[in-house]
Amino acid sequence: MDRWNGVADTDLLARLRGGDDDALSPLMVRHERRLYGIAYGYLRNSEDALEVVQDAFVKLFQQSERIDARAEVGAWLTRVAINAAIDRYRQKKRRGSREVGVEAEDLQHVPARHERDALDNLHNDESRRALERALLSLNERQRAVVTLRHFSDLSLDEIASTLGVRLGTVKSSLNRALARMKTALGEARA
Repeated sequence: MDRWNGVADTDLLARLRGGDDDALSPLMVRHERRLYGIAYGYLRNSEDALEVVQDAFVKLFQQSERIDARAEVGAWLTRVAINAAIDRYRQKKRRGSREVGVEAEDLQHVPARHERDALDNLHNDESRRALERALLSLNERQRAVVTLRHFSDLSLDEIASTLGVRLGTVKSSLNRALARMKTALGEARA
């Protein structure tokens, strides 16, 4: 892995396009935690989140020839992961499966420190479940924006770029989402 230190993602993508399959591994190392955090924040299930991450890297490998050489690899992977998470969520919803809450064993899989801290700081199981229900009450765009902003610490500009929408759309979606979550959390306490 040391030979890839300092090699830009765009260069790794170019190598992958040129048939160097070894270039996929450093891309995975660089992006897997963030993608997992996004998928987990959206799906709230570690197995589903891991499958979303795997799907994103399989698509990167399979479609490397079709990706614009100037594209930001991280943003492309994020879009793929969000779309895969939305698709997986819809499939589970259609099948009528119940949402799975965060269990103690799931916490060991949450890779980024800020994600673990956010969950650990919740006072009890009831508060955690209320927050999960509030997140699930959001529409797909709102959930994606909240997940990217508060679980992945992306800036508003980065979210707009990742989702392929205007900055104003991100701002309004985030404001509406936070208002909706505040209302849902207020109802849960009542």
